[in-house]
Amino acid sequence: MKNTKQLGRTIGLLMLGIISVGIPSTLFRGISTSLAEKPDFVSIILERGQEMRFTILFDMVASALWLVVGGIMLQHIKTYSKPMAYIFLGLLTVFLATIVFGDISHLSLISLAEKFSLSENFDNKLFTVLGFIKVKDYVWSHLLSLILYSSANFLLLWFLFKSKMVPRFLAVWGMLAMVTVFTASWLQIFGISVSMYAYYQNGINFLFFISWLIIKGFRENSLLQSTV
Repeated sequence: MKNTKQLGRTIGLLMLGIISVGIPSTLFRGISTSLAEKPDFVSIILERGQEMRFTILFDMVASALWLVVGGIMLQHIKTYSKPMAYIFLGLLTVFLATIVFGDISHLSLISLAEKFSLSENFDNKLFTVLGFIKVKDYVWSHLLSLILYSSANFLLLWFLFKSKMVPRFLAVWGMLAMVTVFTASWLQIFGISVSMYAYYQNGINFLFFISWLIIKGFRENSLLQSTV
């Protein structure tokens, strides 16, 4: 029983770490497609270069922590379904790779700005086009990463629902949040405008879920008796 509770608290603390480094990486990134249309786009990128590098570091740390969560939970999910366990870990692995791709695009945008700033025949229109493409690389990869994230977490929450390791209302709430994120991200990929509230509700659920895990841990369950 003690080990089961501790497992849940460990997962909760890891998720708290994800939020702690993930939120700054999102809030302080400060790059958007509208920014690419400004005449001083090069100067803005150069001024924010160090800040962008730190947000990229935070982003990759947060994504790597998700893979740690996946590795810890893998053996337990296998007791319910081996295929589901490997799909879960596979989705998180591809999620991390997608995040890395988006972050590399941001780093190359900094390099692009530095190169253009040294050019004697600076072509602002060309930089705007190239910079816009780099920003869109991040936007598309970010949406795909949200689809992968929501898919992986839906499987995790389904396992927790079936094993009753957390209250079922909490697991159902989380799965509904994941479906909303998944749907909203696909709608944006197809050019349909989506309110940010579609994503905010996931944040509310996530904070509540983390708080529950840190305070209560996982419930005792027969699925874990052979693995904890």
